[in-house]
Amino acid sequence: MSASETTGRDAEGDGLRGRVVLVTGSGHGLGAWIARASARRQARVVVNCRRDERRAGTLGSELQRTGCEALVCRADVTVFGEAQALVEEVLKAYGRVDVLVNTVGVFAWKPVAELDPAEWRAMMASNLDSVYNMSRLVIPPMRKNHFGRIVNLGAVGAERTVGHPKVSAYSAAKAAVIAFSKALALEEARCGITVNVVSPGVLVDGEESAHALDHTADRIPVGRPGSPEDVVRAVLFFYLGFLPVVAIQWQLNKNSCVLNNIESFLRHGSWRSEHNAEEGAWLMTLIRNVTGIALKPWQVDLITYGIMAVLWGLALWHLRGW
Repeated sequence: MSASETTGRDAEGDGLRGRVVLVTGSGHGLGAWIARASARRQARVVVNCRRDERRAGTLGSELQRTGCEALVCRADVTVFGEAQALVEEVLKAYGRVDVLVNTVGVFAWKPVAELDPAEWRAMMASNLDSVYNMSRLVIPPMRKNHFGRIVNLGAVGAERTVGHPKVSAYSAAKAAVIAFSKALALEEARCGITVNVVSPGVLVDGEESAHALDHTADRIPVGRPGSPEDVVRAVLFFYLGFLPVVAIQWQLNKNSCVLNNIESFLRHGSWRSEHNAEEGAWLMTLIRNVTGIALKPWQVDLITYGIMAVLWGLALWHLRGW
């Protein structure tokens, strides 16, 4: 049986050996870093570029010299027809798509008052339409194998719809990518397909690092801007282990919501987190009326934390079986 005929579960213990990893916008930049990292793990890598076929071809040759199978495809993935031709070429060559990493996405500083409709549309096409186009096209072959990993790139603050001046279009597009990815993850979880988003912060490479650090160190907890390697490690995490990451994350979030409501009830006597009552007052009164014991606030906190620790333990034990 050839590698292209194996099912999604046959090679779980072999890392990326034989997996087909399609990285959009991988002719240069972050996409190229991800392509190289996948090739080092013996994946079959599809290098995609929009215009510069020479540079993409150079990367493809570099990957092949390491013993990796590499396919170089030119396609503007913001255009559905070209994205479709790209996926068809990959399926013709390898018969499957196991991993899709969407790295295409332009960035520009411009306030809304100066943003032309064409510039707005181009920003949406690059950052959002490309994600839809490629996801829509790879899902059918991934469903066929009951296996697939889709990783999209967001931006810091996009998950909380944080806006920044002069990047309204970019911020809107990345927030939409987050929402799209969450919805798609829930739609495809039962088909063996996971969808995740990596949201990089300030990224620099090489000589730019010192200059960027001078301007961003006060806003970055680790005191330095991010590097491509940082993002690559995060991206690989979501398709190297082949774990149901999104489903587990969703389950944890659901349990967290329930447990947070329970904690709110223990502290405030209400299922709502918004309250005006003194924390723990109702529980102190209840215990005093039932047992005759007058507890201090710190003792109520200990009781609450103990109950929450037990409930979290039960939730995690439940996930082991789930």
